Amino acid sequence: MEDKRIEELVQEVFKKAEKESASHSRFALSKHIEQRTDLSSKTLERAHHKYVTKTYVNYQLQAESINILCQYLGFENFQEYVNERHFKTSTNIQGEPRLSPIKRSHNFWIAIGSLLTIVTIVIFWSNKNVNTTNDVNCMTWADSLYIPIACDTGPVSKNGAPVIPLDPVKLKNFKKVQVSMATQFFSEETENPLIWYYTKSKDETEYYTAPGLHPITGKTLKAITEHIIMTRIPMHTDREGSYLKE
Repeated sequence: MEDKRIEELVQEVFKKAEKESASHSRFALSKHIEQRTDLSSKTLERAHHKYVTKTYVNYQLQAESINILCQYLGFENFQEYVNERHFKTSTNIQGEPRLSPIKRSHNFWIAIGSLLTIVTIVIFWSNKNVNTTNDVNCMTWADSLYIPIACDTGPVSKNGAPVIPLDPVKLKNFKKVQVSMATQFFSEETENPLIWYYTKSKDETEYYTAPGLHPITGKTLKAITEHIIMTRIPMHTDREGSYLKE
């Protein structure tokens, strides 16, 4: 039970750091907390491995370190943290688990993205006289994603994206997306990039969910970096409910 509460504490500490830090990598978050506590970033990275990604199971935080983490959250010590947090129920009136604002926002944008994908496909097929005897063995770019298409059908994008052989992996995984500081740019386990970018102009950058070539220009997409995140992505968003907005 005690270890479970320490796990909750560490996870809450890193969630707070995510709200305060521009970068959400483990290294950046640990450095951010280090600057606000007496703990070293190495200790914080080990705690992240142990209690967040759970890849370093043998590590154990010292009692003094636990109290310092509590103070970062505004509590005097671990006992006060436990008394405050565990007197509160984690369920709503109907007994269903609560979703955090970040999780609700994430689910909302997933639903919106799925809806837009369906609408794009329906509109495309309703406005094209497709010969149903042709096999759908090709695909083409439809502004933000690839859609399957008969090989003798013309492009649907206003930019004239070519019709290319169907690639099931690219069809499923390659999409243009909107990003913000709340986006997860790197894998927590491997720290590899999850977003690739294309600099369209000095003031406009496009972001994609997989590596490869730009669907219109054919230029190679670049993996996201901390520098691009800091210089190209706004700190705040105009979307209501953005947890980065003060």
